[in-house]
Amino acid sequence: MEKLGLGGSDLIHVHISVAGSNSACPLEKSFSTNLLVGELKRKLEPLTGANAATMKVKVFDSRNAFKFDLTPDDKPLSEFSFEKGTLLLVEDLHMLTCQELEAELKKIEKFELTEEEYASKPYTVQSFLKANKLGKYNPEEIQRTNEEMKQFEKEEKERMEQMKIGMRCLVKAPGKAKRKGTIKFIGTLASKSGNWIGVQYDEPLGLNDGTCGGVRYFECPPKYGGFVKPIFIEVGDFPPDGEEELFDDEL
Repeated sequence: MEKLGLGGSDLIHVHISVAGSNSACPLEKSFSTNLLVGELKRKLEPLTGANAATMKVKVFDSRNAFKFDLTPDDKPLSEFSFEKGTLLLVEDLHMLTCQELEAELKKIEKFELTEEEYASKPYTVQSFLKANKLGKYNPEEIQRTNEEMKQFEKEEKERMEQMKIGMRCLVKAPGKAKRKGTIKFIGTLASKSGNWIGVQYDEPLGLNDGTCGGVRYFECPPKYGGFVKPIFIEVGDFPPDGEEELFDDEL
């Protein structure tokens, strides 16, 4: 594993690419081995345009050979073996279109190659995608992915139909402790793709006050608000901590 000690924490140095992308050169980034897989996925969101909730990360060595899938979300990176030249291939059922992805990648500082220079390279993203029949170079995988996406959208729709503003809920996001709260918003966000559920937590365990990207979607105190994908929310009878014992003592 290629690591660099830094204040008691190790870093892994990896290349990052996105399945279906026409980007000539993968991104190079370093991450702490203290991160859980789920936390790494959230850090990959702004870099790749993929969604952490539906993201899959495949690990390849420097020879473009597939090594393993980066899973489960609650496993720390320190328990995996990352060789020098490791490449992380990010796949997502709800990936942005190639045009949208390229527009996002243009905002990220990167090294550019001409088409001739890219074609002359022996090891490229395109070459290992073809060799391993991944992404757009695997028709069966594309069909399977489309079917999975339709099933995911169906399940998400059914789950959202059970939710209403004011309902109590339990949030079970990857890599985080379960949190209780109340649903305050159901819908889409101007700065994020897909459907989102706005939650006011019972305790200050959130990231905001009901705003996202400078837009307010509901009112709540600072650090009590959060926006979560529907798949990570369960609605039901979830009284605030401490009230269960109070009810048990009353007749």
